[in-house]
Amino acid sequence: MSNQVYSNLTEAIEANRNIDWSRLDRKTARLTHTTMGTLTIRLKLEEDLDGNLPHPVDSPQAWHEESSELEDVIEAAWLGNGGWTLYIQGEVPLVPDTGNEQE
Repeated sequence: MSNQVYSNLTEAIEANRNIDWSRLDRKTARLTHTTMGTLTIRLKLEEDLDGNLPHPVDSPQAWHEESSELEDVIEAAWLGNGGWTLYIQGEVPLVPDTGNEQE
């Protein structure tokens, strides 16, 4: 049994938390379904051949290759759809609050 902590990234995204997206690159993640079980993957920002990011880092498309077998599962977990939830190993990395933002 593993004693590693996993945090609910789906919940953090839905709550509009100020996530430090760059710190998610290469983190271990679990795609968990209410009845089908869990898939463990490593998140990786997808770059084009020139090293550019073809999608915004805060979208599920930035974290998988288009047309990959897991594309729909990652997107469903990212959005909390179809019984899927996305967890990441450790705490959700947040951008430090500087206190300078106006509400």
